[in-house]
This record gives sequence, structure tokens and C-alpha cells, in this order.
Amino acid sequence: MDIKHTLKNSSNAPLALTIGNFDGVHIGHQAILNRLVTTAQENHLLPAAMTFSPHARALFQNCRNYLITGDTEKAELIAGCGIQQLYQIPFDRAFSRIEADEFIDLLIRQLNIRYLLVGDDFRFGHRGEGDFDLLVSKCQPHGIVVTHTPTIFYNGRRVSSSRVREAIRQADCLSVEALLGRPLSYRGKVIPGRKLGRMIAFPTANMRLPDRRLLPDGVFAVRVSIAGDKTVYYGMCNIGYKPTVDDSQTRQIETHLFDFCQTLYGQVITVEPIKKIRDEQTFDSVEALIEQLHRDQTNSQAVLATHGYI
Repeated sequence: MDIKHTLKNSSNAPLALTIGNFDGVHIGHQAILNRLVTTAQENHLLPAAMTFSPHARALFQNCRNYLITGDTEKAELIAGCGIQQLYQIPFDRAFSRIEADEFIDLLIRQLNIRYLLVGDDFRFGHRGEGDFDLLVSKCQPHGIVVTHTPTIFYNGRRVSSSRVREAIRQADCLSVEALLGRPLSYRGKVIPGRKLGRMIAFPTANMRLPDRRLLPDGVFAVRVSIAGDKTVYYGMCNIGYKPTVDDSQTRQIETHLFDFCQTLYGQVITVEPIKKIRDEQTFDSVEALIEQLHRDQTNSQAVLATHGYI
């Protein structure tokens, strides 16, 4: 997939385009992307998507613990739907002040759009004043077909990025997986820690993600993969601040892999929370922490066995 960071179609190829934040690339987004790709193939158009970075909420409210996916993962997921060209447009305060009319005019001037598909709730332009009717009225005179997808529901409620965030904050891993169409996962490079886990026979692979990434809190049974290794591993992880042994205000994912003795520093791992075991706690002593970790391991293995993983 070709990724561009400016509103310029250098090849002038006729585009089937969709526009949105696509945070999480959930099943509603996937419905849009899949329909776009099908229409593009039927009409000999190049399937393209446009998204923005950073997310408006992150820019204006400096939100931490908010984004479902980072830019790299989002691009990979969009490419996996068959999109061949991605416009990943830098979003700043100047861009946010572009009026809706002006934004459409800019798209028409810069891109050879023949088909435009958006979600049912699509808004654009300064203060979100642009809507579907404005898109149609501005694009049709230029021969651009504009349409939108129907609302996608799960368990009687509309699928949205906000709903995915709600499920993540509640550590409802099953609902997150249903809404995303894939397991919740976090990928990052293993960094050195204080090695306390090794000293108490619970070594961990530590991963720190950007502050803007949305993380559930607590202890989870997890499935783990290591880049370049086809083996699937299982374990438990703590997502939070390590209050018993550290006063850091930086959240980390600390993962203990069962029956695993390799050093993973510098390697990229993917951690998939399967089910929450308990909330993060502060213990009076390291000994009390160790006792709880043994209980966590037993409970995590029981969860993994129930789900058919081990």
C-alpha cells in the first residue's frame, strides 16, 4: 500500500475514496473499506482511504489513554482490507480551521475522485459543520458518486470507536474482540526493567506504549507472540503502574510467559489480553505480592484452559 502525507494524487489515477479517523479499524470501518474495495474493482478505480494524525481529540484535549490503534497498526489494518493508497494527513490547528466547503473543494482540486464512500455519521470541516448532504451537493456537479454505508450494529447497539473504547476501559475483552473483529492486542519492543520479577521467579517482558494509547487496567491472562517466532506463548500480564514496587507515573505492560526462560530485550512482542483476572493492587510487602502472583498464575491457567488455549 502506498502511503502519502499530502493531498496530492501524483499519478492522477481515478480514485474510489473513503474518509475518516478509522481509530481501531473496527467492524463498522471494515464494512466501509470492504465495500469501497469491491466498488473500486467493479469500476476500475484505485481504492484509497484518507485518515488524519493525530486524532482531533488528542490534538485539542491532549488526551492520554485514548487511541485504540497507533498510526502504523492502523495503516496495516487498512491495507489488510485491500486499500491500495492511504492518505495519512497531518492534522493541526490550521487544518482544523478549514471550512467544510473549502475542504471539499480542496479534495476535488487535488484528487481525481470518482467515487466517495463515508460512514453514516460522517462529519467534516471546521467544527464538524459539513455533512453528507453537503458532500453530495458539492461533488455531484463534478461527476463524483457519493454514498454512505448503513449503520452496523452489535447486540442491538451501534458499532463505533467510542463503544470500543468503552469496552476496553471495562476490560471486556470478548466485546472488544467482537467489535474489532479480532482480538485486542498491543505490540511493542521489550525494554529493560528493574529485573525484580526475575529475582522473585516471575520474570517479565516489559513494554511501554505511547501515552495516547488506550489500555485497560489490571492483571490479565494473555496470549503472546514474538516477531519472527511462529510459536504462540501464554502467560499473564499486569497493565498499570506497579504500585507495590515502583512510584512511576508511566503505565507499562509487564508480561510473564509461562514455561519460558529466554531473554527478550529489544524484540517485538504482541500481547493479547484474553480475560481480566483482577484489578491492579498495592501489597504491603514483596512476599504478599509473590503469594498473589502464584494465585494469578493458577487463575490465568484456568482461564486459558477454559478458553481452549492450553
